[in-house]
Amino acid sequence: MICEELCNDENAAQTKRTDYEKEKCVQQLRKLMNGHDLLKKVPGHENYLLRFLYSTCFNVPTAFQRMKSFYELLVESPEWFAKEGPLSQKSLIEKDIRILTPFKDRGGRPIYLQKIGNLNPSTMQPTDVICIDDYWLEYALDDANGRENGMCIIIDLKKLSWRMMRWCTPYLTSTMLKKVDVLPVKEFKIHVVNSSFVANTLIKLIWPFVNDRIRKMVTFHFDGLESLHDFIEPHNLLSEYGGTATLDFQDCYEKLYTKNLEIRENFKTYRIL
Repeated sequence: MICEELCNDENAAQTKRTDYEKEKCVQQLRKLMNGHDLLKKVPGHENYLLRFLYSTCFNVPTAFQRMKSFYELLVESPEWFAKEGPLSQKSLIEKDIRILTPFKDRGGRPIYLQKIGNLNPSTMQPTDVICIDDYWLEYALDDANGRENGMCIIIDLKKLSWRMMRWCTPYLTSTMLKKVDVLPVKEFKIHVVNSSFVANTLIKLIWPFVNDRIRKMVTFHFDGLESLHDFIEPHNLLSEYGGTATLDFQDCYEKLYTKNLEIRENFKTYRIL
């Protein structure tokens, strides 16, 4: 079968697939979905299924398992998944806690910046913050580059406070990591910057819950930002990370808002369970 041949190719991530090859994989995934009580309810639109296929290098059985895990978590914890468009959370988005930048890392992955120090557990809910990620991810996956290359995440721990202890419970931590594990993203390259005593303490609390797959995605840059440049060229980094780029946060937000109706309709279509 053509998809099995693609999966067995050690260079599959770099293989340029033809439309015919992709369509064969989509058909195989649809067949598996139709035989599953939960997934047979999910619309089998090609563009949506390609997200899961790209995320697993067109390994159809693995794509099926990831999709199954995604929807099982959606049924188990629906509050962890956005249902409306980004305009419904405009005030939270503009707290500068999460933003998809127009920049790329050296692997061509879009750079997603998370400013953890701007979170306020006293006034924000963790599920609302996680749903902000859904908006930006939906925006990114609408672009072929996001599907084919994955995503680069900079987690900035500057100004992290002890208030974040409220969100480091076993339930919140494990659920957040479960969601990361089932998202239809080819790979995350996660870079953690700006250490502190508080940050190190919270990482020690969270790290035992992190599985090996996610651990391999994470690089700590606590000895200096120079090592970050090995992964991201300085012209694609803001000055606070040793780069020369500038970023208009509000302009990025406005571009996200223009996709409000489309994002809301996508959630309405694919999160029907």
